[in-house]
Amino acid sequence: MNQLLNQFYNDEHTRNELIEFIHDFIDQEAISRVYNKEDVSAVADARQLIDLAFSELQNLYGIQTKAKKSENQSR
Repeated sequence: MNQLLNQFYNDEHTRNELIEFIHDFIDQEAISRVYNKEDVSAVADARQLIDLAFSELQNLYGIQTKAKKSENQSR
């Protein structure tokens, strides 16, 4: 699965289209619930969690910086 997620993350066009689709869907659902006088707090939570998940994808599969090699200070 890691390879598939890496491939997905690095396909910037697909990734951005999916994020935009999800955000649009959530926004439409929120508006619908507001007009129906329903609770919309879960919608905001869902959007935050989805954004957090994509942020985690970036942490895992985005541009990796090479960690500095630790030097042996005892010499």
